[in-house]
Amino acid sequence: MKKKIVFLDAIGTLWYPKLTQNYADPGWVFKNKWTKNNPIRYMTLTPGVKPALIRLKKLGIKLVIISAITHESHKVGLKKLMKRFKIYDLIDEYHTVGYIDGSAKAKKIEHVLKRLGLKKSQALMVGDFYWRDYKHVKERGIDAILFHSEFQNARWPQTARVKKRIRNLKNVLKYIN
Repeated sequence: MKKKIVFLDAIGTLWYPKLTQNYADPGWVFKNKWTKNNPIRYMTLTPGVKPALIRLKKLGIKLVIISAITHESHKVGLKKLMKRFKIYDLIDEYHTVGYIDGSAKAKKIEHVLKRLGLKKSQALMVGDFYWRDYKHVKERGIDAILFHSEFQNARWPQTARVKKRIRNLKNVLKYIN
């Protein structure tokens, strides 16, 4: 069934710290004493993101960001980053969820689908974190793609077994139909 909605992880998928890219846990920018006061300053858009989002919108796909960082300022930071990278107008919704519960993203996806009257088969989740963006989402019957991350590969060998993996967001287009 053709996908009508794509859920996207934010940090590590749409953007990451420019100093470490996807070679280290991207959450370090929220904890480091030199970067934690203004972590968005240290982010850069992942290559290929903007053209992919533009193409998905032209295809009529609804785009929803679901980020698992619960810092109070993170939802504001999401909006600032989307505006900074000039993708704000391409995103239909954005949400933050807790990261302690690994299934929080999957639960939020189900909630959004129900609210919009869409089926699980019409949805696709794209993210770099095996447990939150892939495993729990797939267990709930929602299609998912793992965005390549050197950090995740090194930390969790299970990621190597995932067949649906991409290195550039433009490659998500082959999973839409």
